[in-house]
Amino acid sequence: MDRTSENGDEHFNISTKVQLIGVLFKRPFGHQSNKWSKRFFVVKEGFLLYYPENEKKVFEKRGYFNIHPKGVIPLGGCTVSAVSEVGQQYSFHIKSDEFNNELVALAADNLYERDKWIQVLQEASRITWKNTLLGEELIRELETQGLQLCRERQDYFAKLQEETIALRDEIDRNEELEKITNELDNEKKKLETMMQHLKEEHENIRREYEETIQAMKLVQEDKLNLQDRKSVV
Repeated sequence: MDRTSENGDEHFNISTKVQLIGVLFKRPFGHQSNKWSKRFFVVKEGFLLYYPENEKKVFEKRGYFNIHPKGVIPLGGCTVSAVSEVGQQYSFHIKSDEFNNELVALAADNLYERDKWIQVLQEASRITWKNTLLGEELIRELETQGLQLCRERQDYFAKLQEETIALRDEIDRNEELEKITNELDNEKKKLETMMQHLKEEHENIRREYEETIQAMKLVQEDKLNLQDRKSVV
């Protein structure tokens, strides 16, 4: 039975880093033979690793990845196709120009398992060295763009903060100017009130002065009349 990876401790549980595991039949690589042997296979990124069949129980029990497989097959740029071998109805071949005109012959127990393995291996075959370099270059470019965007964002917020402070200062200045203007208006009103009082007081003094002049004239007239009477007597 095959199983896909499950979540776990990425440092110790290699199932977090493999795409598919399971037991397949394998024909010897490099020479013609009808002898098929069971092997435990692991698809890890762009590689197909295989071990003795009993490694499956160790892997499932401990979840540890054995870093010493019997063989490693690079899948980048490979073609994977279903075939029918003698005695192995559900077999498939892995071919690559890197195999020196040889191929890897594998077989599953049933059609479903074969189709699943072919699908995963075809997906893994896209992980070529060139694509890996392009992917790394793309990641670096995205990281560079991300850093640039981060710097631009920081610059934008710094500029926004400066503009906010400047606006706050301007508002404070306007508020202070408005306060001074209000104080000047109040002083102006006080001055106008004072001027009005002075004007009224001046008008009162003027009237009193005119009344005093008029009274003095009357007194002077009375004085002259009195003198005239004395002269007649």
